Amino acid sequence: MRNRDNIRSSVSEVLDSDIIKSVVAPMPFNLELIPDGSIRGKIGDTGLKCFRDNKIKVQFAIVSLELMDLLPILNKYEHSIIGYIARNIKYNSNLIKFNIETIKGYSKASLSNKTMYSEAINNLCNLGIIARSEFNGMFNVNPLAILKGNIFAFYDDYIKNIRDTGYEVKALGKTIIDRVAVKDKDDRVIIIGKDPEKELLIKIREAERLKELSAIDKANNIGR
Repeated sequence: MRNRDNIRSSVSEVLDSDIIKSVVAPMPFNLELIPDGSIRGKIGDTGLKCFRDNKIKVQFAIVSLELMDLLPILNKYEHSIIGYIARNIKYNSNLIKFNIETIKGYSKASLSNKTMYSEAINNLCNLGIIARSEFNGMFNVNPLAILKGNIFAFYDDYIKNIRDTGYEVKALGKTIIDRVAVKDKDDRVIIIGKDPEKELLIKIREAERLKELSAIDKANNIGR
Protein backbone atom coordinates (compact mmCIF):
# COMPACT_ATOMS: atom_id res chain seq x y z
CA MET A 1 0.00 0.00 0.00
CA ARG A 2 1.22 3.49 -0.80
CA ASN A 3 2.64 5.55 2.04
CA ARG A 4 -0.25 7.63 3.47
CA ASP A 5 1.88 10.78 3.77
CA ASN A 6 2.88 10.52 0.11
CA ILE A 7 -0.75 10.21 -0.97
CA ARG A 8 -1.77 13.14 1.21
CA SER A 9 1.04 15.29 -0.20
CA SER A 10 0.12 14.42 -3.80
CA VAL A 11 -3.58 15.08 -3.25
CA SER A 12 -2.81 18.39 -1.52
CA GLU A 13 -0.79 19.58 -4.54
CA VAL A 14 -3.56 18.50 -6.89
CA LEU A 15 -6.20 20.43 -4.92
CA ASP A 16 -4.08 23.59 -5.03
CA SER A 17 -3.33 23.41 -8.75
CA ASP A 18 -5.04 25.57 -11.38
CA ILE A 19 -4.32 23.03 -14.13
CA ILE A 20 -6.40 20.29 -12.51
CA LYS A 21 -10.01 20.16 -13.69
CA SER A 22 -11.57 17.70 -11.24
CA VAL A 23 -10.75 15.63 -8.15
CA VAL A 24 -12.98 12.68 -7.22
CA ALA A 25 -12.40 10.78 -3.98
CA PRO A 26 -14.12 8.11 -1.86
CA MET A 27 -17.04 9.59 0.08
CA PRO A 28 -19.64 8.40 2.61
CA PHE A 29 -22.63 9.93 0.76
CA ASN A 30 -24.55 7.06 -0.84
CA LEU A 31 -25.54 8.25 -4.29
CA GLU A 32 -27.49 5.73 -6.32
CA LEU A 33 -28.61 5.60 -9.95
CA ILE A 34 -32.15 4.19 -9.94
CA PRO A 35 -34.21 2.59 -12.77
CA ASP A 36 -36.01 5.79 -13.81
CA GLY A 37 -32.61 7.30 -14.70
CA SER A 38 -32.42 9.69 -11.76
CA ILE A 39 -29.78 9.86 -9.04
CA ARG A 40 -31.00 9.42 -5.47
CA GLY A 41 -29.25 10.49 -2.28
CA LYS A 42 -29.63 12.52 0.90
CA ILE A 43 -28.72 15.75 2.62
CA GLY A 44 -28.99 14.78 6.28
CA ASP A 45 -32.35 13.04 6.63
CA THR A 46 -33.84 14.64 3.51
CA GLY A 47 -34.08 12.34 0.50
CA LEU A 48 -33.30 13.92 -2.89
CA LYS A 49 -33.56 12.97 -6.55
CA CYS A 50 -31.91 14.60 -9.56
CA PHE A 51 -33.45 13.97 -12.99
CA ARG A 52 -31.48 13.89 -16.24
CA ASP A 53 -34.03 15.98 -18.13
CA ASN A 54 -33.57 18.96 -15.78
CA LYS A 55 -30.48 20.11 -17.68
CA ILE A 56 -30.23 23.66 -16.31
CA LYS A 57 -30.41 22.55 -12.70
CA VAL A 58 -27.89 19.71 -12.92
CA GLN A 59 -25.45 21.62 -15.14
CA PHE A 60 -25.27 24.95 -13.34
CA ALA A 61 -26.40 24.51 -9.72
CA ILE A 62 -23.65 25.14 -7.17
CA VAL A 63 -25.60 25.34 -3.91
CA SER A 64 -28.74 23.17 -3.94
CA LEU A 65 -32.18 24.52 -3.07
CA GLU A 66 -32.27 22.12 -0.12
CA LEU A 67 -29.07 23.64 1.26
CA MET A 68 -30.39 27.15 0.61
CA ASP A 69 -33.36 26.30 2.85
CA LEU A 70 -30.92 25.54 5.68
CA LEU A 71 -28.96 28.80 5.43
CA PRO A 72 -31.22 30.85 7.77
CA ILE A 73 -30.51 28.46 10.66
CA LEU A 74 -26.75 28.27 10.08
CA ASN A 75 -24.20 30.57 11.71
CA LYS A 76 -21.46 32.78 10.25
CA TYR A 77 -18.84 30.02 10.43
CA GLU A 78 -21.07 27.59 8.54
CA HIS A 79 -21.96 30.28 5.97
CA SER A 80 -18.26 31.00 5.44
CA ILE A 81 -17.41 27.33 4.95
CA ILE A 82 -20.26 26.88 2.45
CA GLY A 83 -19.23 30.08 0.64
CA TYR A 84 -15.62 28.95 0.46
CA ILE A 85 -16.58 25.53 -0.92
CA ALA A 86 -18.97 26.97 -3.51
CA ARG A 87 -16.31 29.37 -4.75
CA ASN A 88 -13.30 27.06 -4.68
CA ILE A 89 -14.34 23.45 -5.30
CA LYS A 90 -13.14 22.14 -8.63
CA TYR A 91 -15.44 21.13 -11.48
CA ASN A 92 -17.29 17.81 -10.92
CA SER A 93 -15.36 17.26 -7.69
CA ASN A 94 -16.13 16.11 -4.15
CA LEU A 95 -12.91 16.87 -2.26
CA ILE A 96 -11.61 20.19 -0.96
CA LYS A 97 -9.23 21.44 1.69
CA PHE A 98 -9.64 24.41 4.01
CA ASN A 99 -9.07 25.59 7.57
CA ILE A 100 -10.18 28.46 9.77
CA GLU A 101 -7.67 30.80 8.12
CA THR A 102 -8.77 30.11 4.54
CA ILE A 103 -12.48 30.66 5.22
CA LYS A 104 -12.00 34.05 6.92
CA GLY A 105 -12.44 35.97 3.68
CA TYR A 106 -15.92 34.55 3.12
CA SER A 107 -17.67 36.41 5.94
CA LYS A 108 -17.86 40.05 6.97
CA ALA A 109 -17.72 38.96 10.60
CA SER A 110 -14.62 38.09 12.61
CA LEU A 111 -13.84 34.37 12.52
CA SER A 112 -11.22 33.64 15.17
CA ASN A 113 -12.93 31.23 17.55
CA LYS A 114 -11.53 27.77 16.92
CA THR A 115 -14.19 26.13 19.10
CA MET A 116 -16.99 27.67 17.03
CA TYR A 117 -15.17 26.64 13.84
CA SER A 118 -14.96 23.02 15.06
CA GLU A 119 -18.64 23.10 16.03
CA ALA A 120 -19.50 24.39 12.56
CA ILE A 121 -17.59 21.50 10.98
CA ASN A 122 -19.44 19.06 13.25
CA ASN A 123 -22.83 20.55 12.35
CA LEU A 124 -22.17 20.51 8.59
CA CYS A 125 -21.04 16.89 8.92
CA ASN A 126 -24.18 16.00 10.88
CA LEU A 127 -26.31 17.68 8.21
CA GLY A 128 -24.65 15.57 5.53
CA ILE A 129 -23.19 18.56 3.67
CA ILE A 130 -19.53 17.66 4.22
CA ALA A 131 -17.63 14.76 5.80
CA ARG A 132 -14.20 14.54 7.37
CA SER A 133 -11.45 12.64 5.61
CA GLU A 134 -8.51 10.89 7.24
CA PHE A 135 -6.31 13.83 6.19
CA ASN A 136 -6.58 16.90 8.43
CA GLY A 137 -8.04 19.87 6.59
CA MET A 138 -9.43 17.79 3.70
CA PHE A 139 -13.17 17.24 3.46
CA ASN A 140 -15.61 15.36 1.26
CA VAL A 141 -18.40 17.54 -0.14
CA ASN A 142 -21.85 16.06 -0.75
CA PRO A 143 -22.41 16.72 -4.47
CA LEU A 144 -26.16 16.91 -3.87
CA ALA A 145 -25.52 19.89 -1.59
CA ILE A 146 -22.73 21.73 -3.41
CA LEU A 147 -21.50 20.87 -6.92
CA LYS A 148 -19.84 22.91 -9.62
CA GLY A 149 -20.72 20.90 -12.71
CA ASN A 150 -23.08 18.13 -13.76
CA ILE A 151 -24.23 15.58 -11.20
CA PHE A 152 -24.53 12.81 -13.82
CA ALA A 153 -21.03 13.40 -15.22
CA PHE A 154 -19.70 13.42 -11.65
CA TYR A 155 -21.59 10.23 -10.81
CA ASP A 156 -20.23 8.44 -13.90
CA ASP A 157 -16.64 9.38 -12.96
CA TYR A 158 -17.21 8.34 -9.36
CA ILE A 159 -18.62 4.93 -10.26
CA LYS A 160 -15.97 4.26 -12.91
CA ASN A 161 -12.90 5.35 -10.96
CA ILE A 162 -13.78 5.02 -7.28
CA ARG A 163 -16.80 3.08 -6.04
CA ASP A 164 -16.82 0.14 -8.47
CA THR A 165 -13.29 -0.75 -7.41
CA GLY A 166 -14.21 -1.11 -3.74
CA TYR A 167 -12.52 1.94 -2.27
CA GLU A 168 -15.51 3.45 -0.47
CA VAL A 169 -14.57 2.80 3.14
CA LYS A 170 -14.48 4.71 6.43
CA ALA A 171 -12.32 4.53 9.54
CA LEU A 172 -13.21 6.15 12.88
CA GLY A 173 -15.87 8.26 11.14
CA LYS A 174 -13.39 9.60 8.58
CA THR A 175 -13.25 8.70 4.90
CA ILE A 176 -10.12 6.80 3.89
CA ILE A 177 -8.55 8.64 0.95
CA ASP A 178 -6.52 5.85 -0.64
CA ARG A 179 -7.68 6.39 -4.22
CA VAL A 180 -8.32 9.75 -5.91
CA ALA A 181 -9.24 10.23 -9.57
CA VAL A 182 -7.63 13.41 -10.91
CA LYS A 183 -8.58 14.84 -14.30
CA ASP A 184 -6.47 17.54 -15.93
CA LYS A 185 -7.80 20.17 -18.33
CA ASP A 186 -7.19 17.81 -21.25
CA ASP A 187 -9.46 15.24 -19.53
CA ARG A 188 -6.61 12.82 -18.87
CA VAL A 189 -7.24 10.78 -15.73
CA ILE A 190 -4.60 9.77 -13.17
CA ILE A 191 -5.52 7.62 -10.16
CA ILE A 192 -3.47 8.73 -7.17
CA GLY A 193 -2.96 5.65 -5.02
CA LYS A 194 -2.70 3.39 -8.07
CA ASP A 195 -1.05 5.13 -11.02
CA PRO A 196 2.36 6.80 -10.73
CA GLU A 197 1.57 10.51 -10.46
CA LYS A 198 5.17 11.76 -10.80
CA GLU A 199 4.63 13.22 -14.28
CA LEU A 200 1.41 14.92 -13.15
CA LEU A 201 3.13 16.53 -10.18
CA ILE A 202 6.00 17.72 -12.38
CA LYS A 203 3.44 19.30 -14.70
CA ILE A 204 1.70 21.01 -11.76
CA ARG A 205 4.99 22.36 -10.38
CA GLU A 206 6.07 23.63 -13.81
CA ALA A 207 2.75 25.45 -14.17
CA GLU A 208 3.16 27.00 -10.72
CA ARG A 209 6.69 28.12 -11.57
CA LEU A 210 5.51 29.72 -14.82
CA LYS A 211 2.78 31.54 -12.91
CA GLU A 212 5.35 32.85 -10.41
CA LEU A 213 7.66 34.04 -13.23
CA SER A 214 4.73 35.72 -14.97
CA ALA A 215 3.83 37.54 -11.76
CA ILE A 216 7.45 38.68 -11.33
CA ASP A 217 7.59 39.95 -14.94
CA LYS A 218 4.31 41.80 -14.45
CA ALA A 219 5.56 43.41 -11.24
CA ASN A 220 8.83 44.45 -12.92
CA ASN A 221 6.98 46.00 -15.87
CA ILE A 222 4.73 47.97 -13.51
CA GLY A 223 7.78 49.25 -11.63
CA ARG A 224 9.44 50.63 -14.75
